[in-house]
Amino acid sequence: MKRVLVIMLIAICVYAIYFDFTIGTLPKAEEQESDTTHSDLKYAFVTVEPGDTVLSIIEEIGGFPSSMSIEEMINDFVDLNGILPEQIQPGVTYKIPIYNMEDS
Repeated sequence: MKRVLVIMLIAICVYAIYFDFTIGTLPKAEEQESDTTHSDLKYAFVTVEPGDTVLSIIEEIGGFPSSMSIEEMINDFVDLNGILPEQIQPGVTYKIPIYNMEDS
């Protein structure tokens, strides 16, 4: 009986390590915080698919305004989500800024 329990414990540990390396740990619960820096900035919640980048998502949902630089769009993403664009993961939902193309 002890051998079965030890084997099950080892199997669970191996699976946990495999899961952590392939999928990653679960994201922390998102804290609600007031967004005072970009109160006029519109955004959409978008779940990232494999191969997506922040700029490709912005282009899909609204396009690039001609009056705004890529650095400004990246900074807006960082301000909304608190992470760098290189840190996005497939399957996770992020706030993506939407730019009104009529204002550009």
